[in-house]
Amino acid sequence: MSLWVVRHAQPQIAPGICYGALDVPADPAATQATAQALAQVLPQGAQLRCSVLQRCELLPHYLCALRPDFVCKPEPRLVEMNFGIYEGVAWADIPKDALDAWTADFSNHRFGGRESVAQFMARVAEVWDECCVPAAPQEALGARAAERCAQVKEEPAKRAGDTEHNALPPSLLPDQVRLPLPDQVWITHAGVARAAVLLEQGIRIPHSAAQWPAQAPAFGGWIKLGN
Repeated sequence: MSLWVVRHAQPQIAPGICYGALDVPADPAATQATAQALAQVLPQGAQLRCSVLQRCELLPHYLCALRPDFVCKPEPRLVEMNFGIYEGVAWADIPKDALDAWTADFSNHRFGGRESVAQFMARVAEVWDECCVPAAPQEALGARAAERCAQVKEEPAKRAGDTEHNALPPSLLPDQVRLPLPDQVWITHAGVARAAVLLEQGIRIPHSAAQWPAQAPAFGGWIKLGN
């Protein structure tokens, strides 16, 4: 399985402004160009999820017109981090003390008073776990198949002659059962892309600003994680 994390196109906001939850539109022409590029490379059967902020929502509109095989699911947990009272404020005008307080307690401090990095990571991780982590046998196969798995493990001789349930071959034990996951596409923001990079590395909470990835996709760009 691969996860394509796509950043929205150029937003229509002045450079140097702090915006996370601020709902600003993206440039339509740039968004259409991104859709055309994505339509050429995204795999068949991929599942699309999109931030519900308008700078992201326009992209699947164009993309699904080019690729009718795609259906996009709105996903509010993929919105950018909320910077509270600093939304719409120029970064140059944000007090240094506010930035220093965030750096000093990077994971738990609520910069702007609304959302901490730990809270942000937790909601992105929920989507990650749903999309990118293989289900346990009971979830993947249902209770009936999981029960048959247990019988296979505990009573292999009996299962070898059992033709009543044909749910699993005798050699398939519960700890081996994993359904393949479809490729995933997230249409989202720079912060979510950075969070996904950390999650791929097994980092659920970055405890210092130094752990936060410096790089993110450019506007209209993407990264591919996984296979």
